[in-house]
Amino acid sequence: MAEYTFPFKTCELPTVDSEDSILVPRQPGSVVVNIASCAVLVYFMMLSKNNSIRLFFASLLLFELFHTAAHWTHIQGNVQQTVVHFIAVSVNLCLLNMLSTTTGMLPTMAQVGVMGMWQLLDFICFWLFPFWVSVGTQLAFFIGIIVLYLRYFSSRRVQQGLLGVLGIVVVIYALILNEKWNCGWMLQQQPWVPPHVMIESLGLLVFWLLGETFCAA
Repeated sequence: MAEYTFPFKTCELPTVDSEDSILVPRQPGSVVVNIASCAVLVYFMMLSKNNSIRLFFASLLLFELFHTAAHWTHIQGNVQQTVVHFIAVSVNLCLLNMLSTTTGMLPTMAQVGVMGMWQLLDFICFWLFPFWVSVGTQLAFFIGIIVLYLRYFSSRRVQQGLLGVLGIVVVIYALILNEKWNCGWMLQQQPWVPPHVMIESLGLLVFWLLGETFCAA
């Protein structure tokens, strides 16, 4: 694959019938898993009584709604990956807000400065480099925020939940890179199981782990 663009180059062949009707999803496997993810996020958002946690899950829900729509219907150009990427930026900000609120620990000025420079780097990567690069910078930001606050949680359950999230996020990005380089070969080997569905399924697991970690009693 010459360039990994979202959602066109994700590793799930579009359905033929979807070209003629907006009622038929272009990539139904990803759509089904993402709808399940939306349901999970709504469930945990309603379960929590903490406003910062609710805001974080609302940002994840907004991300998944646009993510699902992009797999349902493809709009030519970069508008869908641009919208999804900038919502991802808001997800990371809401994550930072949630963790600083629940731990009572605000980031230092030096940490804020590093985050600001990293976000600037992310914007540069988004506009100048292939999309998979800025996916990596956003996921690295997400990982960095969790690593920064992990030490402030005394609960073993929370620590284990966050470590599980970190591990899965790393695997997700490895699978995205694998998609970029090996999608054609994987589709030839098993065209009946879209490889991208595995990435979406791991995303669903991340949302469930986050919900169990911060929303479950």
